[in-house]
Amino acid sequence: MANSIKKEIWNFISIPRIGYDEKDYFNHHLGKYGLVASTIKDFSPHKILDIGIASGIFYSLLPDFYTSKVFGIDVVPEYMPILKKRGIEARLCNIEKEPIPCSNESFDLVICDSILEHTLKPKDLITEIDRVLVPGGHFIIVVPNATSIIKRWQHLRGYNIFEPLIDNLYFRDYLSRCAVFYSKRDLRIILEEISLVIDKISYLNETSYDEKKLFRKIARILGVIIPEFRDVIFLTGHKNL
Repeated sequence: MANSIKKEIWNFISIPRIGYDEKDYFNHHLGKYGLVASTIKDFSPHKILDIGIASGIFYSLLPDFYTSKVFGIDVVPEYMPILKKRGIEARLCNIEKEPIPCSNESFDLVICDSILEHTLKPKDLITEIDRVLVPGGHFIIVVPNATSIIKRWQHLRGYNIFEPLIDNLYFRDYLSRCAVFYSKRDLRIILEEISLVIDKISYLNETSYDEKKLFRKIARILGVIIPEFRDVIFLTGHKNL
């Protein structure tokens, strides 16, 4: 009975009001989630802050050990009862307008997965990550890759590289579209200014709905040869002692 209840809390849900289909989202990001999960296991943290935790479905990959160590923040109220049911402590927080509701040096791992590109105040967010990390603590940052082959191709076809930012400023809220894409060089600049140390930068592809299209196939082949052409930047680092 206990095991069936444990499995039930990870059943996929949907929230039509905000257009959130958990199963679809989970499958689209499964490759990335696997890398995040294995990295967490390597770090073996005592307390995790997950910025933009959403419904917490990622932790279905780590259900027995890590949920008791996780504190999440998100701006969407609908996620809060779902997280509570799944045993994950969380608080509402709009990182555009308020600080992270945690004391200084209270986490030894901070996860910022697909959030940095949504904020128009990246320096403030990075400063907050630095504040809540213990000295020597680690961070994981995941962002769409501004130098991916897909983005390069769109630019060659005449698409404005700042279109997501313009769309965000004029027509959407910051959760609806990416505000700013980042390259490896950009991430180095904003992190090193805050004195956070980058340990490793990797690249990976998301699962796509158009994998069979010719250009997507070509992009995947080029990504094998040149990792910097892949969809996503996966970065790990630490705070200086």
